[in-house]
Amino acid sequence: MSPELVRIGRVGRPHGVRGELVLVPDSPPCATLATGVEVVVRLPDGLTTTHRIRGVRTGAGENLVLGFVGIDDRSAASTLTGGEALVRREVLALHKEDLLVADLPGLQVVCQERRVGTVSGTYHNGVHDVMTIATGSGLVDYPVTEEHVLGLDGQGRLVIASFDGYEAMTYEDPDGGGR
Repeated sequence: MSPELVRIGRVGRPHGVRGELVLVPDSPPCATLATGVEVVVRLPDGLTTTHRIRGVRTGAGENLVLGFVGIDDRSAASTLTGGEALVRREVLALHKEDLLVADLPGLQVVCQERRVGTVSGTYHNGVHDVMTIATGSGLVDYPVTEEHVLGLDGQGRLVIASFDGYEAMTYEDPDGGGR
């Protein structure tokens, strides 16, 4: 994935018969999505396609309903189901201090000034994002939520609230990455 592209969610099922799709956002709300914004959809097989939004509205819960230019029927929309939705970083209108999950890999992790390890990867577990931390004794999956991740310290290290109990949940990954 290009570093300027940021995952914003997962493309869900088609909605209706006019080519609209449900977007299940990773971090609701996606207020910056609007008509004319380009969204890159990366399908499970790795193929990527770029689409311009022709319409966006709220759906059930925190979901959005998107229509893309050129995707005009349910059959065409269904070809994008299951893909990751990505946008250019500048579309997100971030503040300088904002930290995205995409920024986490490579950061050192500390808890109460004690070095825990380094973020080796991230994934979304269906409920929230998770970072995989490479510690001295193996890998640990740690939740990326506001209550668990406090932000960056003055040295650019990722500060977490607590590591109690997580050290006992290390695992080895023969492929060298996260889950």
